[in-house]
Amino acid sequence: STDTANAGEFSITFSVTDGATGVVSAVSAFTLSFGGPQWEANINNFSGPTGGTLTTSGINNNQPFAAKWSYDGNLVFVLDQGFQRLHKYSVNTPFSLANATYLGYEGFIAAWDFDYNYDGTQFSYVNGSEVTSVILSGDPWTVSGAATRLSSSPYMNTFENAIRAHVFSWDGTKLYIVGNQYSTNYPRMHQFNLATPWDLSTVTAFYGWMGQNSKEMPRYSTSHGFAMNPSGTQFWIFDSRLRNLHQYNMSIPFDITSGTEVNTSSVASTGDLSLGFNQRDGTSFIMPVGGIIKSWNTGL
Repeated sequence: STDTANAGEFSITFSVTDGATGVVSAVSAFTLSFGGPQWEANINNFSGPTGGTLTTSGINNNQPFAAKWSYDGNLVFVLDQGFQRLHKYSVNTPFSLANATYLGYEGFIAAWDFDYNYDGTQFSYVNGSEVTSVILSGDPWTVSGAATRLSSSPYMNTFENAIRAHVFSWDGTKLYIVGNQYSTNYPRMHQFNLATPWDLSTVTAFYGWMGQNSKEMPRYSTSHGFAMNPSGTQFWIFDSRLRNLHQYNMSIPFDITSGTEVNTSSVASTGDLSLGFNQRDGTSFIMPVGGIIKSWNTGL
């Protein structure tokens, strides 16, 4: 497979069996772990908004806060902070907002930002003062009635008084948050290491706002949108006040301290808040624009 087999862990067992007696004379077993899809996007090639748009249903004051795709592009989720609902849509063509069908809302979630892992079994969100991670014990991509709270880290607000966005690494062993620093109100990124994927109670390395694993971005007045590619070599920050999109390349994968800003663009100047990248091949991303969701192309 060239698609979903790009991610996950696979166990393979080989055996040699005597055809006459049925005796197994040799067994060899091993596990293969595959990282996320390998793609990189250059902000210079971004264009849009393009393609279809999604007119949101049941959104409080018609102002969605965040929008994300499922990994296969068949579902799109929109966060309504006012009514604290996560709205769910299906689409006819993967990663196309045209001809979307409203499926209802998923639970009540007071959050600024949310995300799913690649197979829809882990869900996380931030509410300004903490990050919460939950296990979706029922159907993948389904929060209502199936969410088991895994962990949360309320002490993060000791370092950030307004957490606005977050991203887990592809394998769930690292967490990144973006928020406003107490002393200067400059947005900062923080990096956490987790011993158990997506389990915030197993944070093994945390560095405060003056720490080694933090990165200040003093030019951005309000950073809400944040995204990282699956291979951990690039991340993007959207300044929702100045409406600029910033691209960083990381010389050390998944290490934000090795990130260097390579470009700034106003290509997404009509956007409002979050960045919802097509994680499968990086060819597009979606953002809320007032009461609708729009899509941009990345040129890949």
